[in-house]
Amino acid sequence: MKHLVFILILLVFTTSCKKKHSITIQAQDYITGDGLAYANMPFSVIQSLPGGGKIKTVYEGVLDESGHASFDLKMHRNWVYVLSVSQPDNICYGSAVIHYLDNESSNFVPIDYLKCGYINLPRINSNCESEQDRFRFKYYFTANPEVYIYTGYLDSEMNWDPDDYLEGCIDYSTAQSYNDRPVGNYTIEWMVERTSGTTYGVDTFEIFENDSTTYLIEY
Repeated sequence: MKHLVFILILLVFTTSCKKKHSITIQAQDYITGDGLAYANMPFSVIQSLPGGGKIKTVYEGVLDESGHASFDLKMHRNWVYVLSVSQPDNICYGSAVIHYLDNESSNFVPIDYLKCGYINLPRINSNCESEQDRFRFKYYFTANPEVYIYTGYLDSEMNWDPDDYLEGCIDYSTAQSYNDRPVGNYTIEWMVERTSGTTYGVDTFEIFENDSTTYLIEY
């Protein structure tokens, strides 16, 4: 019986004791690799018992001028630890960071981000054949469509949606509709269906930080 009690006490001790682990945070622009946008952003770590309850902030700090921070943290083996990093303004790729820390090893927490620019995409059917002309387009972040892709004319499998299109001899060449998008190079593709056949087009444009880009789609 004494041996059983001793084993139980030992198990409680080994599962509840704290062990020190290193935590590293590094924010980096997806294109340039710098972390300037996250300079001086506050962060914190909270701990809680498994299943919730007894929530407590156990560490607070701010990222340095390079969007970096490193610190050591003692963590209970079976407790839950959540790192929260505030997001600066004007970020269009990369959300506020809520990261569950591994309480059995060291942690490296990268934060990839892109700032915002603005895009206006007026359209004109300058080669219209009839009111039955059908036009679709898509555009995406050239280096990685997972950063951003416009899915307005695509189906769930990212193919051209046969039921979604602009029709007729449209002229939206003077449209002024700006939307914020991650900065960088984009590829734009379009498809036009006319009585004479189907044609495709592809081109590129760039969105700049805190600036407006207008790209006229003429087909």
